[in-house]
Amino acid sequence: MVFQGLTLLIIMLTCSVPIWSQSDRQLMDILLQNYSTSFRPVHDINTAIQVDVFPIIYAIIRLEEQRESLTLMIWQGIRWTDEFLAWENRDIDWFPDQIIYVPLGLIWVPDVVVFNSLEKVDIIDPSKILAIVHKNGTVYANFPLLLTSRCTFDISEFPFDTQHCKLTYGSWSLQKKQIYVNTDMAPVVTELSTLVLNNNTEWDVTMISIKEREERYADESASRVSGAVFSELDFILTLKRKPAYYIYVLILPTFAIAQINTIGMFTPTNSRSEREEKVTLGLTTLLTMAIFLSIVTDQIPRSQLGLPLLGNYVLFEILISSIGIIVTVVHMFVHEKALLYKIPPPQCLMHCLHGKKAEQNFHSQKVSDASAATCKVSSENNNDITEAFSAWLERRAKSEKTERTIDFEEEWAKIVGVCDIVMMIILFIANIIGTWLIFM
Repeated sequence: MVFQGLTLLIIMLTCSVPIWSQSDRQLMDILLQNYSTSFRPVHDINTAIQVDVFPIIYAIIRLEEQRESLTLMIWQGIRWTDEFLAWENRDIDWFPDQIIYVPLGLIWVPDVVVFNSLEKVDIIDPSKILAIVHKNGTVYANFPLLLTSRCTFDISEFPFDTQHCKLTYGSWSLQKKQIYVNTDMAPVVTELSTLVLNNNTEWDVTMISIKEREERYADESASRVSGAVFSELDFILTLKRKPAYYIYVLILPTFAIAQINTIGMFTPTNSRSEREEKVTLGLTTLLTMAIFLSIVTDQIPRSQLGLPLLGNYVLFEILISSIGIIVTVVHMFVHEKALLYKIPPPQCLMHCLHGKKAEQNFHSQKVSDASAATCKVSSENNNDITEAFSAWLERRAKSEKTERTIDFEEEWAKIVGVCDIVMMIILFIANIIGTWLIFM
């Protein structure tokens, strides 16, 4: 089938360079005598002309998500039967060939167009194209062109999306009882188009399907009663995006920045866990995420269905970074207020940090120190015992106050540090699980 398709392709490319002989000119004069390009070439007015179309898609020129348009380079093949150009039943035995090349402007051409086209650019002037006419009246013509068509995008799975772009062929003015559009070249069209399009850098062509249908239009006064029936043919091009660019440029950097931001915000910078620089790091990360989100929204069409998959993922990373910033600010506020107003750590946090046994040892040590001091004072028998005792108590009080202040600050630093580690682990794991759930 591929070999037959390539053979057809070679014929298509060479059909514009015939060599006319004297017999060709004589036959052309006979066939075109009293010929009119304004009427359908049928002997019976009730005969419907079958028009076969088979577009060979040579290249995807542009696929613009913002405009929702697809620009293709197409070798547009079209075939129909012209009863007035058949010579097999005429007395023309002197013509040796089975085909003849006729300028397209001299014969009737069906008005089959692409209904959903936005722009069409002919690569070759249609007046210079030559049609292949067979002795039974079958006419074949090929139109190389650049076609821009409307293509509605479903961006919900971007950049892992699959798009279905449709080319709708049909006669612009003639009804189905006069022209019906068909194709018997579906396998050739699919194989040739897939063969040349597989080299596209951004899209993979997974399938080209063909669907015949009828449409009713009631625009004209003559058709308002029953509705005019038109024959239409849909070529549906299924394209799957290659997501490697977006994975390496957007997804992986976004994930890495969010994870590094989480580690940076919850790693203590000094013994007092000052967090101003961490908040700055978090805000910088949010700015980076906003830039990534802007890149995503600039490449997709505005839709009431919301953001695509990649946009939702960037918003998820913004949420993770925002939670990290909020928790860091809360830690900073609680820590600074506790040190400013000399608020002792809650007993539940002390239990979690040291355990009951460590706290009992801490208080027992204080009691034993006080007992030893009392014994030492009671053993003094000199006359200055009162003054010495008072001076010792004063020095002891100052020393204990200093130790309590140092212990107080260290305990709060340890508690906040533990909370940092717990939050870092939670957000780190949540980011991994959320990324997996979004894309899997």
